[in-house]
Amino acid sequence: MTTQQLITLVLMIAILARAGGAAALDDKALPGCIDTCGNVSIPYPFGVGKSSKTGENCFLEERLNLTCDNNSLYQGNTQVLNIDLLKGQYEISFFVSKLCNDTTRANQPYLQTPALPSLAKKTSS
Repeated sequence: MTTQQLITLVLMIAILARAGGAAALDDKALPGCIDTCGNVSIPYPFGVGKSSKTGENCFLEERLNLTCDNNSLYQGNTQVLNIDLLKGQYEISFFVSKLCNDTTRANQPYLQTPALPSLAKKTSS
């Protein structure tokens, strides 16, 4: 699942929450799960690790498992700045590109971009 697909998932969850079809989706974490990291709220279906009360996952699916490190929230190596289910927003911050010179290309500048964070499930080939 790509970042765009994750955003679509968040939008769909927001629509369900507004329609009253998802009472559990009220911008709260599950019992025993951390509900903030720094100044970022972590609403279910997102979560960090396992519940201290039940031992169950704090997230709905593995790709919604986040990491809280030094009061910063991450999905993989991408920093999460805000999650708002009602607005269907998932704000992230990541490095976009850098301008490089390559001596093997006669010092022609080129643009290097990292791969976007991927939430895709691994498939076997």
